[in-house]
Amino acid sequence: SKAVYPYEINIYYGVAIVSFMALLTITISLWQIINKEGAIAKKSITSLITGVVTGLLAGFTTCFPLFL
Repeated sequence: SKAVYPYEINIYYGVAIVSFMALLTITISLWQIINKEGAIAKKSITSLITGVVTGLLAGFTTCFPLFL
């Protein structure tokens, strides 16, 4: 790793966890919206928007190197 200071690794892992939570939130929200039989719940739409905003702030692909 090319971290200059030791705390940079901790910050990267923190951002990677937030990125993973954003992808998980988006996936679960879309699953709820697709499989909903009646009206789409307002909570699912709010959760989807929250996941997209969090993904934009943390980066959607930041967590992918952790899966390798």
